[in-house]
Amino acid sequence: MNKNNIEKYKSEELQEISLTSNIKSYRYTILFVFSFMVIGLTIASLVKYPEKIIGEAFIVSGNKINNIYSPNNGEILLLIKENDIVEKGQLLALINSPTNYYDVQKLKSELNKININNINKVQPEFYFDSTLRLGEIEKFYYSFLLAVTEYNNLLNIDIVGQKISNLKSKILRNNQIIKAGKNIKNIFNEKYNIVEDSYELDSILFKENAIVKDQITKSKLNLLGSEEKKLTAEKIEQELNHYNQELNDDIKLLSREKQKNIATAFFKVKKTFFELKTTIDFWEYNFSIKAPVSGKIEFYQPFFNSTQYVKKD
Repeated sequence: MNKNNIEKYKSEELQEISLTSNIKSYRYTILFVFSFMVIGLTIASLVKYPEKIIGEAFIVSGNKINNIYSPNNGEILLLIKENDIVEKGQLLALINSPTNYYDVQKLKSELNKININNINKVQPEFYFDSTLRLGEIEKFYYSFLLAVTEYNNLLNIDIVGQKISNLKSKILRNNQIIKAGKNIKNIFNEKYNIVEDSYELDSILFKENAIVKDQITKSKLNLLGSEEKKLTAEKIEQELNHYNQELNDDIKLLSREKQKNIATAFFKVKKTFFELKTTIDFWEYNFSIKAPVSGKIEFYQPFFNSTQYVKKD
């Protein structure tokens, strides 16, 4: 075996030893990485990360730090950035709610136009807006609209007033009948006086045997018939006067009922109006965050562009 062959064998043997060593090194490396991943996953499963990132902020006014407190827990829409200059009462954030803040402001603007003591004059300008997203405020909004509608219907479609008008028409017709009846009664009275005088004369003549019995009987029947007509006319007048008195009593009762209905409906309008405004104020207090003072906004913990969360303090 020559020298070249010996060197060739030595080289191949070294390469084999080197390859075996590298394979063992790769195995150790893969085993290490795998072990590291298992340990990492185990630790990650044991460690609990916060489900919500809670932001905190304050306002620097002069040299004083003024904390901003949330009235409620929840996700928020942040309307300002760190280092913004804000004014006292400025809206900083809205807590997530089915109620839309800007629709609430639109409704408040409409309510502020209303003079509650002249609600019937405002009604044509105040209309139902089905596009408003009012959430929990919606039922109070509907109650107020219903109360206003009922009140205006009571004023414009005056059923009780129509009843009163009908009763007054009846009284007017009865008075016309009474007036005509008085003229007839006067005629009956005059006729009765004539018949009465005739009967008295016939009575004298009958006593003197100047007329027969049939004549005095006929005269008496005429007198009784005339008296009956006179009494009938007086009875009709009395009945009509009594009926008119009953109609006037009914008118008084209906007038009181009308005033009561209007007062009840108006009270309901005022009640639902103030309930709606109170509900709006309560919602704003619970779901909007406003600046307590004027100054510069700073964050204790950073707010991210993702969903924000605040806790009630």
